Amino acid sequence: MRKRYIAIALGIAITLGISAFAIFKLREAKAPQSFAELISLPSEKLQNIDIALMNLLCAQGLNGSEEIDIESTLATLDQWAKLVQ
Repeated sequence: MRKRYIAIALGIAITLGISAFAIFKLREAKAPQSFAELISLPSEKLQNIDIALMNLLCAQGLNGSEEIDIESTLATLDQWAKLVQ
C-alpha cells in the first residue's frame, strides 16, 4: 500500500513538473526577444508583456545598455519584488 502512495505521489510530482516546464516555455516563446519584435506586436498584445521586459527591450541600443543581460535582470527584479511583498 505504501508503494502505491509513493508511486501516486511521484506521478503527481512528475506531472506538475512537466506542466510547469511547459507553461514556462510557452511564456518564454510568447515574449519578444528584441525591440524589433516588441514594436511589431499588435497593441492588444502589449498589455500582456511584462513592463520590466518592455523597458529593458526599449533600452537596447542606447548608450550604456550593451552589457545588460535581460534574463538575469528580470530574475533580479522578480527577487526584489518577492522581498517587498
